[in-house]
Amino acid sequence: MMPSASSSSINPMLLLLCPGSAAAACCKTMLVDDNELLLRRRAERQEQEEKIKWRPKRLYTDGRTYEGQWLGDFRHGRGTERSAYGDFVYEGDFVNDRYEGLGAMRWSNGANYVGDFQDNQKHGRGHEKYASGDEYRGTFRAGVPHGKGCFIHRDGQIFHGLFKDGKLVEVLSRDENLN
Repeated sequence: MMPSASSSSINPMLLLLCPGSAAAACCKTMLVDDNELLLRRRAERQEQEEKIKWRPKRLYTDGRTYEGQWLGDFRHGRGTERSAYGDFVYEGDFVNDRYEGLGAMRWSNGANYVGDFQDNQKHGRGHEKYASGDEYRGTFRAGVPHGKGCFIHRDGQIFHGLFKDGKLVEVLSRDENLN
């Protein structure tokens, strides 16, 4: 037996995909189930967001500071972590006390990284500028370049290639000195 659904509980545009017949009943059932799941997830997210609180700067025993959102005793949401000596700053997303999502790292030597994080490491798409003046744009895995990317040497040479565990393993194309 198909559950009843009011027209307000499903997207009417999606019903146009399968008008009439048994297909419409199937689509309608799936759309109602999807809508209920979506509403349940929204409620869970809203409940969690209500628990996330902004707190002023916290000083750790090792001298680091954190200012941002918390969920219970964990850094969770947006925040900024600074090292004790000011030589490192992370600004971005935290999940369960770890760098997770979008963020930016800056070091006092001029190096920086902007991109995705997973489990406290650069992971996903990102752009890293090294203190040497070299740059890498592409995918990262476990903190190092891995997958397709572009290495820009400080002298202007550009290498498009495949990276594995931080090393360029195959050059796909190369642009000579652009400076």
